[in-house]
Amino acid sequence: MAKGRLYFLGDIHADFVWLSFTIGMNKIKDATIIQVGDFGLGFLKNEEKALTNLNNICAVNNVVVYAIRGNHDNPSAFDSGNRFSNLKFLKDYSVLRIYDLNILLAGGSISIDRLHRKENISYWEDEEFYFDQNRLSKAIKSVKKIDIVVTHSAPNGVYPTDLDSLVFEWMTWDKLLHADIIKDRNEHRKLLNHLIWYGLKPSFWYYGHFHRSKLQIHRDIVF
Repeated sequence: MAKGRLYFLGDIHADFVWLSFTIGMNKIKDATIIQVGDFGLGFLKNEEKALTNLNNICAVNNVVVYAIRGNHDNPSAFDSGNRFSNLKFLKDYSVLRIYDLNILLAGGSISIDRLHRKENISYWEDEEFYFDQNRLSKAIKSVKKIDIVVTHSAPNGVYPTDLDSLVFEWMTWDKLLHADIIKDRNEHRKLLNHLIWYGLKPSFWYYGHFHRSKLQIHRDIVF
C-alpha cells in the first residue's frame, strides 16, 4: 500500500452520513481510517444502502475504512467477509500491515445499558471482549513487532480509572454490571501483559468506548 495518512476514528454509532460528509468536506484522500468499534452495524433498517453510499465516497477518494466490533455492533457482521471494496469489518485478533506498521486489532466490550436494550436488535449477548491466548498466538506467529494495538475498550490502569455517575446509575438496575466492567478491563490487561511477555510491546494503543479524548503514557506505551 502506498504511503498515506492514517486516522483513528472513535465511536460513530451508525452515523455513516456524518462520516461520508467528513471525508468529503475535509478532502480526505489516499488515506486509511481505523475505526475503534461502535461503528453501529446492525442498527439501521437501511444499513446496506447507507454503507454502500459510504463505500462509494471512500472509493472515489481512495480511502479505506477498517472497523472492529464494539459493544454496539452486531458481532456477526464481522464474519461477513469482504462485502465492500473500501469498508473492511475485521475479525478479532486481526493483524494489519499498513504503511510499514503492524497493527493488532480486537474488539468488544460491555454495554452499561444492556438490560434496557433488546437482545439481537440493539444488544448482542456476545458483545464482550475476550482475551484468547490461542488466537493471539496464531495472529502474531509470524510477526516480529507490533507497533499499534487497537481495541474498543482498554486495560485497567489507563483512562478512565474510575466510574462516572452514569455508570453508577445503571449499576442500580444491573447488579452484575460492576463485576463485568472490572472483568472487561482485566481481560484487556491480559492482552497487554501477554504482548509484553512475547516481547511485542506496542508503541501506541488506540481505543474508544468512553466518548472522551485522553492521551497518557502507561508502561511506556502511548494510550
